[in-house]
Amino acid sequence: MSSDFYTTSILPYSGIIIKICRAYTDTQEDFEDYYQEVCLQIWRSHESFREQSEWSTWVYRISLNVCLTLLKKKKKRNIMSLLTFCLTR
Repeated sequence: MSSDFYTTSILPYSGIIIKICRAYTDTQEDFEDYYQEVCLQIWRSHESFREQSEWSTWVYRISLNVCLTLLKKKKKRNIMSLLTFCLTR
């Protein structure tokens, strides 16, 4: 990711990204992982932005979708860990 892209396309909307990531995480480590993943996803898919909505709306949706996906994965891992623990007792 170029620093120009981050500075012009992500940094101005970092407040939105931070609020969403904070809402779906409970540790600083998870927050940093979610924030990084959101930024990477925006960078990876920015060429598919069709300008049918505002950039801020698009950033919001990507942020929300990434956080929900990561949260689901985390819950699934926790369930699997619990099942493994229960089955090995």
